[in-house]
Amino acid sequence: MLEGLRKNMKAIIWGIIVVFLATIAIAWGLQFSGRGGPKNYVAKINGKKVTYEDFNSVYSQWAERYRKTYSDDFDDAMAENLKRMILNNLVFNELMYQEALKNGMKTTGYEIDEALKSLQIFQNESGQFDPNRYMQGKKVLPNSWWKTQTLEMKKTLLARKLELAIRNTVKTSDEDLLGYYREQNAQVRMDYIYLDRKAFPFQPSDQELQKFYEVNKEKYKKPEQVQVEYLAAPKPSEEDIPDSGIRNGIISNLKKTMESAYNEMDKDKKDMRETGNRYNLEYDKTPLFTRLQSLDNQDFQLFSQAAFMLSDPGELTDRLESEKFFYILRLVQRIEAHVPAIGEAGKEIKEEVVSVKQEEMAGNRAKEISAGLKTGGEKNYASGIKTTQLFRVTKEIPGIKGDAELKKSILNLKTGEWSGPLKTEEGYLLAKVVEKNVPQSIVVKDTETLSELRQEVQNAREYQVLQEWFKNVRKRAKIENTLFPEGGEAELPEE
Repeated sequence: MLEGLRKNMKAIIWGIIVVFLATIAIAWGLQFSGRGGPKNYVAKINGKKVTYEDFNSVYSQWAERYRKTYSDDFDDAMAENLKRMILNNLVFNELMYQEALKNGMKTTGYEIDEALKSLQIFQNESGQFDPNRYMQGKKVLPNSWWKTQTLEMKKTLLARKLELAIRNTVKTSDEDLLGYYREQNAQVRMDYIYLDRKAFPFQPSDQELQKFYEVNKEKYKKPEQVQVEYLAAPKPSEEDIPDSGIRNGIISNLKKTMESAYNEMDKDKKDMRETGNRYNLEYDKTPLFTRLQSLDNQDFQLFSQAAFMLSDPGELTDRLESEKFFYILRLVQRIEAHVPAIGEAGKEIKEEVVSVKQEEMAGNRAKEISAGLKTGGEKNYASGIKTTQLFRVTKEIPGIKGDAELKKSILNLKTGEWSGPLKTEEGYLLAKVVEKNVPQSIVVKDTETLSELRQEVQNAREYQVLQEWFKNVRKRAKIENTLFPEGGEAELPEE
């Protein structure tokens, strides 16, 4: 949408003060003159809101890291997974903070100050704390920034103190150590029958689709969308025009030009494209977009904040100012959040109905085969039985996608007995262990040291205890998720 405006913009070399000011933009969101309005939020945890600004500030930083790490592989699917992960972490941290307060936990000013020094903006190119940057920040950054960062750091420290207290309740015995070692190193060879649910074709009727839609239509609720047309004027950078006097003069003239264009459209109701041509400003029109698109793009954050404050077609924003551009937006159309009619969501509904039915058909067939196998009818299914090589159960099951529960179920099978239907990611599995090798004692040479193995067990058990604790807290909490309404409960962030 905005790429065409950026093609001719060169990279800007920032000094330390500019870096600080850019950080303020990340922390607070890009500011613009004029309109106000109630803040929107991505989640509410026991009445405490997580605002779009809170979410965007975290997402922007992580998206940049992902983009550097994964390059072109950082696609829309990965971006959405990152958004879900960040939201889960924000929910987790807020719940931990609230529980820490309930448990009377406190933190000192010294602890907060030391933690603030770890922020990236106070680090040099080697990632080490830079006292000069910190002192410059004390002079340049406003009190409101320090107040916000201090509060957030306090919440983080209290949450981590509570987490540490929970972890410290976990003790690892020699029995725990041996059990973990045996489970991690157990090997099995198995016969199996695999039923992929996609192997069961199904064509739903209109009546089945309608019935499913009536029961589940809230799942397909569409978020609000807007379309705007806009005028834009790119600011010259320091690299474009090194002379600050000339550069600032151009920026000042651009402000006046944008104000004149705004007044002409506001008072005289002039066409935006014609006005742009008259004042030599860039003109374009966006497609319909939601609040969640391109959250890592700071100029788009400005667009989103401003565009969603407009309510009536033809309504203008005041002049908006980002780090690199001036803008004026006019609302073209607005579509409120709504539950779509069955025709609008037809493809999604059909895909889910087919998937649910295929799952049911595969499950029923797995039950039929399981009953036959347990009554001595293995020869009737010989053509569908496959055999694996010896493999470690905690690693990947050859040719089968499954979670930890599936692997645990296979490990617990008695040798020579067929399992009942075991659910996998893509269907059902029936398995019979024909060989099982489980170490009876710990062989130190299989690990670097026994102490490292003990620490590995301790970490795993701590995470399990913390996960159970968090699930119980989550059940008692009142959480509203507006970012991903269909996303269900937040989960404990993976270690």
